Amino acid sequence: MADPIEVYLGRLPVVTQTLKKVFNVLKRLTNTSKLDNIFDFYGSPGFLLRRSGQFVTATFDEIAKDSGVTSGQMTVLLTISFEPGLQQLELAALLNWDEATMGGMIRRLEKHGYIERRSSTRSSRGRQIYLTDEGREFYKKLRPKILRTQRELLKNLDPDEAETLLRLLSKMLNIHTPHYNPAEEKSKKPKELRVVTQAK
Repeated sequence: MADPIEVYLGRLPVVTQTLKKVFNVLKRLTNTSKLDNIFDFYGSPGFLLRRSGQFVTATFDEIAKDSGVTSGQMTVLLTISFEPGLQQLELAALLNWDEATMGGMIRRLEKHGYIERRSSTRSSRGRQIYLTDEGREFYKKLRPKILRTQRELLKNLDPDEAETLLRLLSKMLNIHTPHYNPAEEKSKKPKELRVVTQAK
């Protein structure tokens, strides 16, 4: 069974790919929030989430700099290892990436010899993506670096704070993770969001 922490880590870099959703949230806050000074800006959801995405990428790239893969490539390898046989369009939809970005990523990983595309058993045109033997061995070596990245990302939080952060990120993005289930929230009445700004 896939490690839930690894699954979530694999999706954390996707925060940088889901800023459109964040901006949609920010639009709904227009009447309740202000950006009157630089302190408001530094405390805004858009700024903090963008910085968080950069933090994730920089942390993994530093820890795994000798591995030869980027955080984005790691995300693809992680997803394929957990869900072998996805087609390129399915993989792009799952990670919320555009098809062109995913196509380039697949070609680079295929060139490294880490993945292969096979004729699909579900579609006459589609091709399913799998890790090669070399890819599986590479993932085994990469796994400790993934877990070390996870610990580094959350090192300033206690366990309860870390769980709260992951639950709220899941809720904001409205995705089902080990920390949050959107279906369980449908019957709950949303509360009015109030954003307090610094007093003049």
